[in-house]
Amino acid sequence: MSSGNHTIGASSPQCEFRAALDQFKRTAGLTQTEEAEFQMTNLEDLRDCIRNIQQDQEQKKGMMYMKRLDPFLKTMEEYGKVLDVFVNTSEIVAFVWGPMKFILIIARTFSDALHSILDAYQDIGEQIPLLRGYQQFFASNAHMKDVLVLIYKDILEFHREAIRHFKQRLWKQLFQATWRGFTVKIRHLTDNMKRHRHLIESHATLVQFEEIQKLRDSAKLEFEAYQRAERDRRRLRVIQWLSPFSAGSLQEQYRDTRSICKDAGHWLVHDARFQRWFSPSGCLSPLLWINGIPGAGKTILASVIVDEVSSIGQTSTAFFYCKHGDPSRNTFISVARSLLAQLFPKNDHLLQLLYEKASMSGEMELTSKNTAKELLRMALNNAGTAYVILDGLDECDRENRKEIAMWFQSVVDDLPPKDMGTIRCLFVSQDDGVARKDLGTMPSIKIMPPDTHDDLKGFTNVWQQRIEDRFGRLQSIVPLADIICARAQGMFLFAKLLVEYLFNLPSRERLLQELDPSKLPVKLDEAYERILHRITENKPGDLSHEIWNVLGWIACAPRPLRWREIQAFISLDIENQKVNHDRRLLDSPKDLFASLVEVQSDDTVELIHGTARDYLIRSDVVAPKKTHFSLTMASVGFLGFPEVDGKRSKDEIEVDILEGSLAFYDYSSACWTIHLQAGIPPHNDDADNLVSLIETLEGFIEVHWSETARRLAVSKTTHGGLEAISQSESYEKISQAVGWSKKQLSRGGQGPTDGEALDLSQVTSQLRTVLEDVHTRLGQDEKERLQQYYGAKWFKCPRMNCFFYHEGFSTSSERDLHIVRHERPFMCIVDGCHMATFGCVSEDDLKTHLFEYHGVDLLDETVFPEPKRPTVSSSNNEAVHCCHLCPKKFTRAHNLKSHLRTHNNEKPYPCSTCEERFTRKSDCVRHERGHGE
Repeated sequence: MSSGNHTIGASSPQCEFRAALDQFKRTAGLTQTEEAEFQMTNLEDLRDCIRNIQQDQEQKKGMMYMKRLDPFLKTMEEYGKVLDVFVNTSEIVAFVWGPMKFILIIARTFSDALHSILDAYQDIGEQIPLLRGYQQFFASNAHMKDVLVLIYKDILEFHREAIRHFKQRLWKQLFQATWRGFTVKIRHLTDNMKRHRHLIESHATLVQFEEIQKLRDSAKLEFEAYQRAERDRRRLRVIQWLSPFSAGSLQEQYRDTRSICKDAGHWLVHDARFQRWFSPSGCLSPLLWINGIPGAGKTILASVIVDEVSSIGQTSTAFFYCKHGDPSRNTFISVARSLLAQLFPKNDHLLQLLYEKASMSGEMELTSKNTAKELLRMALNNAGTAYVILDGLDECDRENRKEIAMWFQSVVDDLPPKDMGTIRCLFVSQDDGVARKDLGTMPSIKIMPPDTHDDLKGFTNVWQQRIEDRFGRLQSIVPLADIICARAQGMFLFAKLLVEYLFNLPSRERLLQELDPSKLPVKLDEAYERILHRITENKPGDLSHEIWNVLGWIACAPRPLRWREIQAFISLDIENQKVNHDRRLLDSPKDLFASLVEVQSDDTVELIHGTARDYLIRSDVVAPKKTHFSLTMASVGFLGFPEVDGKRSKDEIEVDILEGSLAFYDYSSACWTIHLQAGIPPHNDDADNLVSLIETLEGFIEVHWSETARRLAVSKTTHGGLEAISQSESYEKISQAVGWSKKQLSRGGQGPTDGEALDLSQVTSQLRTVLEDVHTRLGQDEKERLQQYYGAKWFKCPRMNCFFYHEGFSTSSERDLHIVRHERPFMCIVDGCHMATFGCVSEDDLKTHLFEYHGVDLLDETVFPEPKRPTVSSSNNEAVHCCHLCPKKFTRAHNLKSHLRTHNNEKPYPCSTCEERFTRKSDCVRHERGHGE
């Protein structure tokens, strides 16, 4: 007869106990020594241990109430005597006393842990009845022997989880967080014990036993489902807090790239120097630096190492690929976030700690370096044997580069001798002076041409075949693959650029011309030059100019640009203040820029390598200051378009959205200040551009200046950066607008705030409200059409300093939950509490909530703006566009159009308190709020 997953009478009690004990031994993570010690422990040994703990506490004047152990000891002593009748072995009960002794010995070193363990044993012991009076009942009712087995399984489960907890390398640092998670398990086990007690004390019949057993099985399933749901919820919260760059997607990409070569990186894996770092059986060098010239294939080798390390069982692997110019890939914080995201899924204890940190930090995302370092150190120390691979350190700025290198070295150096090799770090970078300072003291492998010759030869052989398949067999004394190998000198990037360049030539005749030894590139810069020539030759002048412009935008943008954002930029007709989609480029980025760029899975377009950016700037293809100036003029000019006017009606906005006219808004509204500060022409360098910039800024400020603007203290650094435009009659307002924008873009930016200089926050809200409303009414075909302008995620965060301001969410509920965490960022850590979703406004509110509801006791230099300065007069451009309503003149027609929209004398919105009138309702509402402060 069976009930649930438990079969009554299917095997002897001894077999049932043996099966439970064997499972405990397999899953508790015991060493052979620990298992042997448990097997030899009896109750007297345990009592001696408890007396020793009491004596130690007495000497240290830190006595605890050890009698909390009495209920468990008494009930289990009688349990053992009853068990002797049915199970003729002392080993079964020994694995109650042995684990208990082990746990108490470890917990005694940390008072919080010992206190919690004593409470847990008391709670469990009080639910187990004294069994000696029931021996005859057990003897005459076979089904009740199964209750003894169930009690034993629950006690073993408690001990297994507690042992896993205390065997972590840094268990004391993790204790508070992980034990709170464990208390849920303890409650589940005590509920089981209550059911067992009821069965015994009520002399349950077989029918009653089966009914209770069904309840137990059902409770187990419910608890497991609850645990899975909680684990998923916590993982989601942690991932949102970490907001990690997905190194895994890059790993897949690099794995695919190297698949062209058989056994790519084989030489490195078998190098003795690498094996001294890698060997699972023993590590002689826990630090290793792999270096080589730019383009030597270092990143692909790093991906080989990641796969090799990941193939080892019982280890943890974490890796990262740094990238110049990408804030999500070039700082210590970005590295730490990604590594933590890779490590915590394998460790539930670490998940609990990260969840509590995420809930209680008050940060929407992990931004504190100190917190990141604390968490990453604990994660690495509790990951068993951890392999860390960091590629491209030279892609980071000097400060972050040094911090990453020094911190990871310190983590390894701080390990005690017995743990040497449990954390191994491998760095991959160029061999330059900075790297030698940071990494020069550790063992290293310098990638030399002979090392990579076989890989490079395999790569070029494949491409020679592809080229011959396209153009026909090449008749030459020396095979093309050998020629390219010789010229590459171990530089994979050179070989890749060259073979792709040759493959994309338009004719066999042209290919044969390019293969002339006098023409074939020898250096990397020559390869870049040849590619640039090919992508612009035979192109109309305006298209060649556009290609160069786009390369500049990609090189200088403060974050990776998506192709749709680039297309939105191209579509701007600033002079006529309209969006012209006929300007969009019809070719793909790869068609336009060949092997100079790579298009990522998220539609971002990036330069092929850091050396490409260096070349473009060095060869004057890209002039960063001019590029930033053009991006400033485009961003500020677009924000002066009629479509971005805060007075626009909902119907007008909807038409603009459906026409794709607002595709450039997210980028321009967030980045105009960044480009302005980097692109202002010097005083006497370019007077015409300076006048044009000032005029465009003044028109922009007129359109978007808020009537409720509150003066902000602007830093000397900001004033210094704006000095060239200080002669503008609107300089004070411009500097205020820049100061407010910088404040909102900073780490401490609080999002839309009363008193901001400009009304862009209100405009953003208006546009997105209509966009979201349109989204709910559109058919799938129309949504897909609009994705070319706005992407697939239309529900966005209103805070400009948030990644999700431009990234967005797929649903409004995801976005709304995200905003709640901005506004009430301190989340309760107790399972099932509503404040784990809605959060608290401050840390003090959270501590008060935890204590009262759950009994958990946790207890730039600035100056004020100067008066406006004289206007600029040193320009050859005449202001020929005159306002017919005021004396103002403009050199550009579009600036006059922006200005004219400010001449609406109607102020239909009066203040209900003081009767002051406003042009915009939003300005009136903000003003009225001031009366209540």
